[in-house]
Amino acid sequence: MSTHLAAMSQAQGQPFELQTRTTPKPGPNELLIAIKSIALNPADVIMRNEGLFISTYPTVLGFDMAGLVLETGAKVPKTFQPNITRVAAYASSVWKGCNENYGPFQEKCLVPWQHAAPLPDGDISWNEAATFPVAVQVPLSAWDAMNIPRVGEPLSTLSNSIEKKEALLIWGASSSVGSMGVQTARLLREDPGSAFAAVYATSGAGNMEYISSLGADRAFNYKDLGGY
Repeated sequence: MSTHLAAMSQAQGQPFELQTRTTPKPGPNELLIAIKSIALNPADVIMRNEGLFISTYPTVLGFDMAGLVLETGAKVPKTFQPNITRVAAYASSVWKGCNENYGPFQEKCLVPWQHAAPLPDGDISWNEAATFPVAVQVPLSAWDAMNIPRVGEPLSTLSNSIEKKEALLIWGASSSVGSMGVQTARLLREDPGSAFAAVYATSGAGNMEYISSLGADRAFNYKDLGGY
C-alpha cells in the first residue's frame, strides 16, 4: 500500500498537521498527480481560518498546483502519459465535498483530467506553472459569464462581417488574474471574429508599463485620471 505526506487541516482556524495518508487510486476520469509546486491564494487562507466550503474535517486544502502525472484512469485521454506528462492543474476538492484526496497541500492528489493542462516543453518551472490555474480560470469564466465567445468562435452566425467597436476593461490588471485577463483580452482583440477593438486596464503607477507590455492598448493609474 502506497502512502504519502499531507498537510492536514484538522479543524477551523487550526494549524496544519503533517500526516501520512494512503495514496488513492484514480477513478476512470481522473489523474493521480505527484505535486511539485503549489501556489497560494486568498481562498486558501479563508478556508483555513473560516472553514469556507468545508463541511467535514479533517481535510486537505488548496487550489493551484503543478506536477507530474503518475497514474491515469481508464477514460483519460492518451494526452496524459504517466511519468511523462507535466501539468498545471486546478483542484476539484470544493466540488468533491472537500474530500482530502483532492486537495493539493500534499505530495500526491487526484484531479479530474478536465482540470489539468499539459505543459509545453520548454523552460516553464514548476513554480511558474502552479500560478496558472486560478489566474487562467477566472478571466475565462468572466468571458463565459458575459457571453463572450472564445477565440476562434464566431460572434454571430448571421453575419460574416464583425464590426470591431467594443472595448474590454481589466480592473486591477497587475495581479495574476488581471495579468491573464489582459492577455486573454488581447487575444480577443486580435481575433477577427471578435467585436473587441481595444483593451483598457488599470493598475498602480509602478505597473502601468508592465500591463501595457502584456497587450493593453491603454493603461490607467487607478489613483488619478491620467493614462499611459
